[in-house]
Amino acid sequence: MNFLIINFNTQDFTERLIMSINKFNNGAKIIVFDNSDKEPFINKFKNVMVNDNTNGQYINFDSFINRYPEANRTQGRWNHFASAKHCYTIEWCIQHSKENFILLDSDVLIKKDCSDLLNGVSDDCVYIGCTVKQPGLQIKKVVPYFLYINTQKCKELGIHYFDDKHMHGLTRSGDLYDTGAAFYLQTRKYKFKEINIDDYMVHFAHGSWNCRESKKRIPKDEFFETYKDLWI
Repeated sequence: MNFLIINFNTQDFTERLIMSINKFNNGAKIIVFDNSDKEPFINKFKNVMVNDNTNGQYINFDSFINRYPEANRTQGRWNHFASAKHCYTIEWCIQHSKENFILLDSDVLIKKDCSDLLNGVSDDCVYIGCTVKQPGLQIKKVVPYFLYINTQKCKELGIHYFDDKHMHGLTRSGDLYDTGAAFYLQTRKYKFKEINIDDYMVHFAHGSWNCRESKKRIPKDEFFETYKDLWI
């Protein structure tokens, strides 16, 4: 299986995620796309390739955001346009990938061998994952933190993960559409497989962009300790 992890200043999360992938998935190939601006990812694993974008080697995010003059009047400014940058990164990875992959946020731990995802799935299945309604809205999105993407089928069908007309943080009209919403709009008429992603992973939530502790979750160190059997 191939895995893609989007990393943003989360060395501790990403390391443990890689350890959990390797614990349950023999022969896994892992790419870390590193968007860090303060804590570049240090690779300690033989089966991991790093796409180092810490200095805009692949995507220059300043130039990217400057394309949208309305951006600084949107809600996206509060988290430095994290959703738009995340989606644009995933789009870049899909377009430059020669293989399909499981997309992961860095603050996830894998529970099991993921190869059974593909059991009984045809080659024309665009993705395998979970769709949900965004909180308080009727807008649906494909959950981005555990998602198998058929990159070859997406390119064949002209499906794009990033759509600036339906993207939180770039325009006021797009603010309702968080990560995965545009992908849902573009894929809903094609074949996909709905799964319970909780069978495959546990999710800390928001660790990939927000280091503040939330009342809705346990502290980071407690999360690592609680689920240490998944990564040790």
